Amino acid sequence: MQDSVLTSLLADTILYKHPLKRDLMLNDNYSWKPLMPLKLCYCGGDPLVLPGNSIMAYDTMIAKGAANVSILNVVPSGDHFSCFIPALTSARTWFESFRTDCSKPVGIHDLMNDNSITLTVYPNPSADIITIKTTIALKHVEITDMNGRSMGLNEITPNQEVFLRIGNLDNGFYILKSTDVNGNYHFNKFTVLK
Repeated sequence: MQDSVLTSLLADTILYKHPLKRDLMLNDNYSWKPLMPLKLCYCGGDPLVLPGNSIMAYDTMIAKGAANVSILNVVPSGDHFSCFIPALTSARTWFESFRTDCSKPVGIHDLMNDNSITLTVYPNPSADIITIKTTIALKHVEITDMNGRSMGLNEITPNQEVFLRIGNLDNGFYILKSTDVNGNYHFNKFTVLK
């Protein structure tokens, strides 16, 4: 890293306008409230992935109101290499504790979509504007490319018919993730073709 970049990064302590600092803050992997069970495993003698990382994440999540987060010092004196197998074994045992029998196969579509709701995207393909028509009001729509990069999140007034300008997108395939007023996600594919 060039000295000038490092200096401007370190000097940005109030407004956080430096692009690298902003990106690092967005890449935070501990300052959130898990809604599902989460177990953090670490080893007390690890000099590569410091135990403090797990402890700080745990403390932050608990402070944010997380109800089902646990932490385990798998091998209190273990270093990075001697910890690997015991930590992996502990994680697998924990995952196995959630095993359940399913009476029918369940796919991601069943988990994410309410099958009583219809959502149509047209015209498809489109060059400039797509229309989203649904039987339930939407509150957010996000477009991602096929690599998962967001092309933008749109907050919208809850509505059952939404018009999106897509003329700025390159030709290709995209995923539209819509969130309805009940918090359910709906996924649709569409094509930009100019």
